[in-house]
Amino acid sequence: MDLHRIGARALARRIRNKAITAEAALEYFIDRVERLDGPLNAVVVRRFDLARERARQADRALARGEDWGPLHGVPMTVKETYEITGWPTTAGVEGLRHHVSETTSRAVQRLLDAGVVIFGKTTCPPTPGICKATTTFTAPPTTPGTRT
Repeated sequence: MDLHRIGARALARRIRNKAITAEAALEYFIDRVERLDGPLNAVVVRRFDLARERARQADRALARGEDWGPLHGVPMTVKETYEITGWPTTAGVEGLRHHVSETTSRAVQRLLDAGVVIFGKTTCPPTPGICKATTTFTAPPTTPGTRT
């Protein structure tokens, strides 16, 4: 399976058509993160257990004939700058290292309303707009092409 090579809409179609479950799709991406992210340091917030429960709910909803939206059951991450209630959100800023969001951003809520399963947050630079995502308190992320 090469789910990482297909788009979100194609994956949503596979889930909707029951070619794969939302839970199996999520486990595929969790496995990739656990195997590959160590030296990359890209996924800095991981909420795999919460995502597993939402994926199971997505599968049960489909079994009942419910459709959550165009991205029903599609697993994904969001940048660490986006707030999700109860999740850490630092925007890469040292002074926010212990900040836990009390609200969910509008963009994330729209994704959730479309049916996605968010399983983590990816690193970001301390100043939006800077291309390299480094912070003063986490190891810098790398890409497979820049690893040494």
